[in-house]
Amino acid sequence: MSFADFFEWSLLHLLLVFALLFVAVFSRTPTPWRDEPMILPPVTTTYAQQIMAEHDCWTMGEPARAEFPGHVVATSPRDYTVPVYGGPRLVDLAIEQVAHDVPELGWDQGVDHGLVVYAFCR
Repeated sequence: MSFADFFEWSLLHLLLVFALLFVAVFSRTPTPWRDEPMILPPVTTTYAQQIMAEHDCWTMGEPARAEFPGHVVATSPRDYTVPVYGGPRLVDLAIEQVAHDVPELGWDQGVDHGLVVYAFCR
C-alpha cells in the first residue's frame, strides 16, 4: 500500500467517524428541557388579586383608611409585567405616582414611574 492509498483510506475513515459522531450527537432522542416549550401562566389581574387576598389590602375604590400603607401590590420597577408585594421603596413610588394621578390633590403632574398600582396593604 502506497502512502497516497494509505492517506486516502485514512481520510475516508476519518470522515466516516465524524459523520457518525455528527449523527449520534444531533439525532438523540428529544429531551424535555430542550424540545418542550416552557409554558408560563398568563399574568393577569387575578394574580394581583391572589396577592391582595393573602394580605390586608385595599384599593382606590374602597373607603380610604387612616393609616399609611406599609406594602403595595404593584408591578415592579424591575419587571413591569408581574405584580409583586412590595415594601417601603415601592410604596413611595406608588404613592407618588397615584397622588399625581389625582388632580384634586393639587400636586404637580408628570411623576409617572410606569407602575400599575393594584392596591395598598398594611
